[in-house]
Amino acid sequence: MKTDVLMLAHGPGNPRNSEGAFIQLANQQLIFIYSRYSGDSCHDHASCDLAMRCSSDGGKSWSQDDVIVFDHNAANAQNLMSVSLLRLRSGRILLSCCRKTAAASEVDCIPVTAFSDDEAQSWSPLRPICAPPAYYVLCNDRLLELSDGTIIMPLATQQNELLYWASYDHGASWQQISDVILPPVDNEHCSIYQEPGVAELNDGRLWSWIRTDAGQQYGSWSHDQGKSWSLPVPMEDFYSPMAPMSVKRNPRNKKLIAVWDDHADRWDVPPPVYTRPGWGDVPTGGRFPLVIAESADDGRTWHNVRRLEKDTTRGFCYTAMYFTDTALLLAYCCGGPDNTIMLQDMKIVYIPVDQAGELLFSGI
Repeated sequence: MKTDVLMLAHGPGNPRNSEGAFIQLANQQLIFIYSRYSGDSCHDHASCDLAMRCSSDGGKSWSQDDVIVFDHNAANAQNLMSVSLLRLRSGRILLSCCRKTAAASEVDCIPVTAFSDDEAQSWSPLRPICAPPAYYVLCNDRLLELSDGTIIMPLATQQNELLYWASYDHGASWQQISDVILPPVDNEHCSIYQEPGVAELNDGRLWSWIRTDAGQQYGSWSHDQGKSWSLPVPMEDFYSPMAPMSVKRNPRNKKLIAVWDDHADRWDVPPPVYTRPGWGDVPTGGRFPLVIAESADDGRTWHNVRRLEKDTTRGFCYTAMYFTDTALLLAYCCGGPDNTIMLQDMKIVYIPVDQAGELLFSGI
């Protein structure tokens, strides 16, 4: 069964808790680092630090006090958000996030990285992957280390274009490896590419899924480790609002697990009425119901589609996924009708798995 194990609700002086990532430490403790806003604004550019919660029982319960990992003021930033965590083969932990700073007339948003060599007790200073001016969006829980050790960082620009960066030296340096992928011109269905993610397939290809304004996730594939990509195309399995999807490989049974807001007819949910692309006329942005599915053939077919969340008054998005020996942990935004936006609240859920890695959850 699915159990809600931690609610990170907004409150006075803490107007938003959102996008994060998990990792397990050498002592088996789990940590979750996320975007913790301060002040009185929940805007994407408002004051935000990176905060941490811990679990000593495999994710069934979590600490109640925040530990600030990176303070935005100390990092000379107005905002730090959208965390990814990756355990490297060397044993180091790599952290990435977006750092926003005020430029002359707008905001720069640049991915930055840091390392921990002592199991998240301390971190190296945040280091940008490129120099300003620039605005690159890196969604949370997105770093991927390939089987050959290459680390892929999928990015989008403020102009809704895609590009892929990589590190060939364990995160010490980064370079753009792909051309910029432009959204279609004069396409009445799709004009926006945002928040891509990447998975490595068993045949060596990379699959990238892409948030769009077309009512579906789009997909693109690479045969050369991300240097070139096929033309993005709509994926019939993933009807959704303009919201990000998350995909990870289950290390136990090797199946791909996808989590997204499903707008397929099977749920008999009234479609949202959009007043502007991707959001709708209510704070949920049409981001419901949240579902989970699995694929045993590297995404050619998807089965066991189960509903994680069915509340149509809330919006669910920006999922972090992490497999332990006994569970799948998910963290996602879950704000409701009394919020300014659905991104203000977040929760962690626990789904047990059996010895073969199969999810012990039938859906709601």
